[in-house]
Amino acid sequence: MPAIFTVKVTVTNSRIGMHPAHAVRGSTVTFILTNRGTKTRTFVIGDVKRGAGHGQGFAQILRPDQQFTKVMYLDYRGSMKFSTRAGRAVVATGVFKIL
Repeated sequence: MPAIFTVKVTVTNSRIGMHPAHAVRGSTVTFILTNRGTKTRTFVIGDVKRGAGHGQGFAQILRPDQQFTKVMYLDYRGSMKFSTRAGRAVVATGVFKIL
């Protein structure tokens, strides 16, 4: 039976908090994104492009005090970089590890 994880992501004007910052390959992860900042931010994790040769990931625009939930199945081991952006400028970065 595959594992099911909840990962809470808190975005502020200048940083990203993610707990836990890892999960096991073959598990299903529910990312709960919350913007606690006063500015709109775009949260990006992994490869947002789709199709052959691309990995998995998503991008989501979050307005202040907005919450968004995304469910992903993790089908490979490795690291997925994540960041928040204000327009094209990267504000904060981190790494989510798939063990």
